[in-house]
Amino acid sequence: MNVTILNILKTGTLGSDDVSALNIVFIVAVCLLIVFILYFLIKSSGKNKQFPIEHVTVTVADKWQQVAGNDRVGQYSRNMPLQMDVTLYTVRFQSSEGDNMDFLVSEKEYGNLMIGMKGVLSYQHQKFIAFK
Repeated sequence: MNVTILNILKTGTLGSDDVSALNIVFIVAVCLLIVFILYFLIKSSGKNKQFPIEHVTVTVADKWQQVAGNDRVGQYSRNMPLQMDVTLYTVRFQSSEGDNMDFLVSEKEYGNLMIGMKGVLSYQHQKFIAFK
């Protein structure tokens, strides 16, 4: 591996062996990232379960979507597009006391909720459960 990096620095170009080594490094980095994300998802879901389920009368105050993308969009790897966009759907609920609470929701739930709707929000710590 160190030899590969030295070859790149010396020649200023990538040979086929160098590209293979970089692909392996990239795959290992992605796998480590996935393990890291899964660890924190599992850890945070356990934390949510420690809290009681709350039910609060609220109004849908705002909602927005954010596309979390990848700077490689539009590039290709082995003739396949490298698109890894994820759309996050967030809804802000406002209680009758004026407190705002933001939750990530599913695309379906996001589509069903309209600003100004009133109802009962069910949530557990930071986890959205339902709005009825």
